[in-house]
Amino acid sequence: LIDAFEVKDIPTIIRKFSKVTMARESKLKKDLTFRNISYRKGEVTYLSGVSGYVKSARMTCVLGAPDAGVTTLLKTLAGRASREAVVSGEILLGGQHLDEAYGQHVGFIPKDDLHYPTLTVRETLRMSVRMRYGFIEDIYKKFFVELIIKFL
Repeated sequence: LIDAFEVKDIPTIIRKFSKVTMARESKLKKDLTFRNISYRKGEVTYLSGVSGYVKSARMTCVLGAPDAGVTTLLKTLAGRASREAVVSGEILLGGQHLDEAYGQHVGFIPKDDLHYPTLTVRETLRMSVRMRYGFIEDIYKKFFVELIIKFL
């Protein structure tokens, strides 16, 4: 299928891909609010009473000193807290409490983000597309990666 495309087809494909992603994104454009987030693992408390919000459709930077708990907070907000941790507080999307699957709509770039020399170009692109477009179906992501590789 990918072999049938030509360079002149790219604008049409990008428009169609954008329509799919925009339709899904419009459902997700809601502010994320968190209140009184606490995170404890064993006897150690890593977060206590943290509150804040993230505006929709905005890139937000969270900075802190080493061991301040920034990564712990981001992982907690993204639904990726350690299984051994006890997490309390409220996380709301558009004022509504979240279900277990909300983590697939929240992404962050970890402090150790880098390009892995052991990955091929295709694998690197697939990872990037999964991070940026995690909310769309896999078939579209695979198609997009193959299209990019065809025209590299």
